[in-house]
Amino acid sequence: MADPHQLRIELVYRDDSGRRGSGISHLPYGTTFDVAKGFALALARAAEKISDAQLVAVFIKQSIEMDITVPAALGSDVTRCGVFIAESVVTDDRYLIQIPSLLSSKLETGGPWAGININQADADVAALLSLILTGDGTVAPVSAALNDLATTDAAYLEWRTP
Repeated sequence: MADPHQLRIELVYRDDSGRRGSGISHLPYGTTFDVAKGFALALARAAEKISDAQLVAVFIKQSIEMDITVPAALGSDVTRCGVFIAESVVTDDRYLIQIPSLLSSKLETGGPWAGININQADADVAALLSLILTGDGTVAPVSAALNDLATTDAAYLEWRTP
């Protein structure tokens, strides 16, 4: 069954201390992206007039329904994040993806960065990195500046606040 709130608009604000907050508006099922985009711009303009925080981003998000039957493993922890950073074809332009609850078995076990660096030679990790760098044959991720990705810059474990 389709999600009745298929498209959502998220307005992201930053206060004077640098903290971010956001508000989400759900749109009816069947709303087209073009209609959502027009409404998002109008909503952002109206919201700017009633907030003293800086509006820093507007996102239009779409949910997809997937049949996921694997439950969370005992001891999983979303604050234990695998962080993967890819460098684009343009110097200092990066793509970052976080994988919450990174398996400890995917970390390097020797050397000075044991328990911190992610083992990029691991078959599962290599498959993820290949998907990040080259895509699936139909689409590949790009940096926030829309540049193609070239290499993996870093892959490490980091504890993050959810």
